[in-house]
Amino acid sequence: STSRFTASKGYTVNQVAAEVIVVPSESLPDSTVTISLNGFAPGEKISVWMDGAKISPVDLAADSTGSTSFQYKIPNGIKEGQKAVFSQGLTSGRTAAATHIIGAYSPAVVIVPEEAKAGENITISISGYAPNDNSIKYYLNNNDITSSVSGNILTNEAGELTVSYTLPVYLAGGIYT
Repeated sequence: STSRFTASKGYTVNQVAAEVIVVPSESLPDSTVTISLNGFAPGEKISVWMDGAKISPVDLAADSTGSTSFQYKIPNGIKEGQKAVFSQGLTSGRTAAATHIIGAYSPAVVIVPEEAKAGENITISISGYAPNDNSIKYYLNNNDITSSVSGNILTNEAGELTVSYTLPVYLAGGIYT
């Protein structure tokens, strides 16, 4: 025999919250971050903004699980500080936000030896600059000596560079900057 009774019960399903994750959470200008997005509708196009400027590729879309990611190069010259990262699914309207911190470069210089005689060779090492920067200028008491230094003129991936320079033989004794 077949029963004619039915039963039902309300069941709550909680929507997965959309999220945007920026890795690393802090970076410097001219570095690359990975922006990962989760909790969007499968196949949905997604737009991402940083401080109001759209940064996502035109064809950015979630995969079959509602997730995607992309690489973003932080512009050189961007001001340091906290940046709001906002994402929105163009079909579902789901949104997610995160904060990304842009740090500042901290240039430093080391000269070896710390004291030298006129005509001697010194080594100038710099750090705290942007990676692959070939715009570094060298000065001795406000006189541009950039064309007289020897060595690679491009900072490495860590923003460091070492060059050598021969002090002019005619320099008088004293403190130079």
